[in-house]
Amino acid sequence: MSDDRYDPAAIAAARDRLFVLSGCSGGGKSSVLAELARRGHRVFPEAGRQIIREQKHIGGDAVPGRDALGFVQLSVSRALHQMIVASGDPRPAFFDRSIVDQVSYLEHLKLAVPPALANAVAACRYHRRVFIVPPWPEI
Repeated sequence: MSDDRYDPAAIAAARDRLFVLSGCSGGGKSSVLAELARRGHRVFPEAGRQIIREQKHIGGDAVPGRDALGFVQLSVSRALHQMIVASGDPRPAFFDRSIVDQVSYLEHLKLAVPPALANAVAACRYHRRVFIVPPWPEI
């Protein structure tokens, strides 16, 4: 996607085709997303997992347990990037978790949510229907 087409404002117009799969770890979100991808749908992996791998690779501290705020800021930035990329395509897109999941982690830790992250939650919306994956004890 070229810089001139990289527009965060495009998320609003694409909202009705940006779907979130959420739920606890081990619930099968990745399995569902893999099947959606196999069937030709656009899927986006969990931003937090990508950030953790990158931070480990470079020796960074923006991981849960070391720098929760830095981790969430990077994860939200990555999720916004994914949403902008998905907005440029007319097909539905499916996301492993959402910005709300990431910011809720700060609330869980009883940390203040910076205004920019609260703005991201308010301004960058997904489809109203969210798919919640329940725990799957077998996996």
